[in-house]
Amino acid sequence: MAEVDWHAVPGPAGWYDPDTVGPALRDLAAATSVREASSPSSVLFNSGVLHEHSGTLYPAAAYAAPALLDIVEHGHPVVRVIAADLLTYAMEFGPSSDYPLADGVSVCCAVAAHVRARRAALTQWPELRREADRHRPPDSCPVT
Repeated sequence: MAEVDWHAVPGPAGWYDPDTVGPALRDLAAATSVREASSPSSVLFNSGVLHEHSGTLYPAAAYAAPALLDIVEHGHPVVRVIAADLLTYAMEFGPSSDYPLADGVSVCCAVAAHVRARRAALTQWPELRREADRHRPPDSCPVT
């Protein structure tokens, strides 16, 4: 997994917790049971890459997408589903206008670009591929 300075990635204060993202991704990648995956997935769904309850997408999702895709491709079957769900939500949730990516691409479209780049390895995940295909910035982002 590539090292990311999660503190350099912006996010809503009090919600986004940069100290937890890297460890949660590593713990999720290593998990081999629902019990082992519970804590890291909770972190990623609530303060790491998005806030599921409010539908808030954090910029960290764009930087976490390669690690999540590694998990989808190579992780234990239990955690593959969790990583795929995180990626799907990241493409479905609207990005906050307060935290755009530096290059002007919305967070959801940046995640989708990562998914499209690994399209050939995701044949067992047609829903991920379909959702990624809906995001073609700048003209056809379905969320923004």
